[in-house]
Amino acid sequence: MWNIRHRTYIPVIREEKGQNGNALLGFGEFAFEALGFFMESSNMDVCKVDESLGEEEIEMEEMAYLEMEVAGGSCEHLGLLCDTVGLTGKKEVAMQNTYSYFVAESGWASDVADKAVPMLLPIGSLPCDSRVTGHQSLPGMDPRGSDQVHSWVLVTSQVVSTAWRIARASVTLAVSLLSTSLCYFRRLHLYLGHRLKWWIGYLQRKFKRNLSVEAEVDLLSYCAREWKGETPRAKLMRKAYEELFWRYHIKCVRPVKRDNYDALRSVLFQIFSQGLSFPPWMKEKDIVKLPEKLLFSQGCNWIQQYSFGPEKYTGSNVFGKLRKCVELLKMQWTEFCGMRDYHKRGSMCNILFSDAILEYKLYEALKFIMLYQVTEVYEQMKTNKIIPSLFRLLFSRESSSDPLSFMMNHLNSIGDTCGLEQIDMFILGYSLQVKIKVFRLFKFNSRDFAVCYPEEPLREWPEISLLTENDRQYYIPVF
Repeated sequence: MWNIRHRTYIPVIREEKGQNGNALLGFGEFAFEALGFFMESSNMDVCKVDESLGEEEIEMEEMAYLEMEVAGGSCEHLGLLCDTVGLTGKKEVAMQNTYSYFVAESGWASDVADKAVPMLLPIGSLPCDSRVTGHQSLPGMDPRGSDQVHSWVLVTSQVVSTAWRIARASVTLAVSLLSTSLCYFRRLHLYLGHRLKWWIGYLQRKFKRNLSVEAEVDLLSYCAREWKGETPRAKLMRKAYEELFWRYHIKCVRPVKRDNYDALRSVLFQIFSQGLSFPPWMKEKDIVKLPEKLLFSQGCNWIQQYSFGPEKYTGSNVFGKLRKCVELLKMQWTEFCGMRDYHKRGSMCNILFSDAILEYKLYEALKFIMLYQVTEVYEQMKTNKIIPSLFRLLFSRESSSDPLSFMMNHLNSIGDTCGLEQIDMFILGYSLQVKIKVFRLFKFNSRDFAVCYPEEPLREWPEISLLTENDRQYYIPVF
């Protein structure tokens, strides 16, 4: 009897699968595979199905049961199919095998498997895959207990997932904040560094001594640093420096600030550092009153056009400024003359020649003294008195035929656009009554290598030395 009923189920199920796919939704093909595996496990001979029986002999209740929906994951289809087939002997073993196939191949969730367990295992026990059900054995398991275990696993999974999302969001936010902070602090560091660098430079310019006469440098080392290469001029300069070292015993050199006052600076620095006394004519006359003397005694009202370096014109105030400059020169010269200690004079020179304002006043005073001497000699020439030959050469030029033209064309430019020329060096030496010996390195191996201004001093004047490479830039040699 069971054989006939069982044989009639197979074609019906296949037919219903083809006609009504929605009725066996999701379960369709798997149900047939599971049922085929079940029948093979029960040693049922599917090939011996009696095809002579008609479909009308199948009870309508069984047909309705086979068409039952499987929505929600219920596995009652397979359990009822087993009861309908009515296996006796090997039913338990076949159902165990069918259940294992069912779980392994379907991949359904554990709640679906748990619902199928009591229907597939009416008796005995069945081991379950821990990956699906979460436990190792199911002896007499209550479905409610299985739901509780699954609920605990689900809640734990949800808690872990939520915690992971919160942690990931927190880490992302922290990294974003850290990146923003680093970018902000980097910009702040660059800004503060720029401002600090500016303030450091400002304070250095404000308070640091800017010595216009630098410290002593070894002569040959300076030559090796400044004149490299194998050009003819470089070779000539190296030979000239060696000549200074071996023949004239010059061991060091002091570089001087490069501007249009460098010749005046070099001369005045050596006068003060050596503690030279006033020229005799300065002791006889009060040099502070020389500006007024030129104006009122000799009628040189053109003195108002005198220029203080870059200052082109000062008008009626020129006498007051010249008086202050000459007064400063007299005061400083007197102070250095009274110092007997060489090292103290050197320290005072470093202080004085680091103040640009005081320096320029002293240089303008020297320029005015040169102008005064030119005016005095010109007045003597007009009275047919004997004058030094250098002044005859000066007045023979069209650009300096008289004191006014000399001031306008030569003297006013000193400190502004040019320095002292050779004729100016003669006048400076004559005015200060010092013999200025200049080593002209570019004239090495010629009679103009070492020259003196003036060439023939009237008496034994003190000597100071300079060296130059081009008659424009002067240095102070140290013996």
